[in-house]
Amino acid sequence: MVNTNDRPGPSTSKHRGRPPKEPAWLNAVAQSVGRGMSLRKALWKYEVWGLTEAEINNIYRWVRFRKYAEEARIEYFREYGRSPRRSKVRPLEKFVASFNAPDFIDRLLMESKK
Repeated sequence: MVNTNDRPGPSTSKHRGRPPKEPAWLNAVAQSVGRGMSLRKALWKYEVWGLTEAEINNIYRWVRFRKYAEEARIEYFREYGRSPRRSKVRPLEKFVASFNAPDFIDRLLMESKK
């Protein structure tokens, strides 16, 4: 029987296809969520705009997001000795999110200059 590790040539991987791409903001947002911030607030903190409600809810299903958030939660627990408290998204925050936030901020800035 031939061992596959002894074969010459490129190494074969059990996982086929393109490796998954990870957004640059994912780790930072997951760290904030793991420390108790809501996902929407964390996305705003790192200036991630334009996601729909379904896309935001889908982020919770990402394996890497859950991994990073759990690691941050464990770090927080070790550091402070208690679980971080979750804050719910308030209706006003959902209302503001329904607007395109960068355009909304630009309009507010233009009104303040007048």
